[in-house]
Amino acid sequence: MQHDEGVTPNDNDSIQPMPDYANRGQNFPVLTSAAGGHFSGTVSGTLFTVPGNYQIDIYDSYGCDDSGYGEGFPVAYGGHATGVVTAGGLIAQGQSEASFTLPIVFPIPYFAVPISITATATDANGNTSEFSACIPYNDDTIFYANFEPPLF
Repeated sequence: MQHDEGVTPNDNDSIQPMPDYANRGQNFPVLTSAAGGHFSGTVSGTLFTVPGNYQIDIYDSYGCDDSGYGEGFPVAYGGHATGVVTAGGLIAQGQSEASFTLPIVFPIPYFAVPISITATATDANGNTSEFSACIPYNDDTIFYANFEPPLF
């Protein structure tokens, strides 16, 4: 019988997981904002995990999974927006928090279709988290060149 676990909540990454625990149970990023213009913007968030360097990958989609967590297409030039964050000194129970703000560039302008943003975190050993919860991308462009959107 197949059992659908759903999204695994973030936990204490410093505790050794069960041997069959996928990807060491790497915590996913928690996104706090995604905003900018039609062509580019920034995504901000935090990652709470054990100290080390982590690659953050940003994705977009036209909606969230029914769970409220991500699905996604890679953003930025048909690739993905990536940044490396360092979780520094210990904060609590063997873990620390890394904040990030990453630039994103869209291959086509987004001003007609609302999109959602989600992210994953990958540790130095290649363990990748589940998708984060989705947040809407806030296109905060008010006006552009005589009140018309660009045609290119």
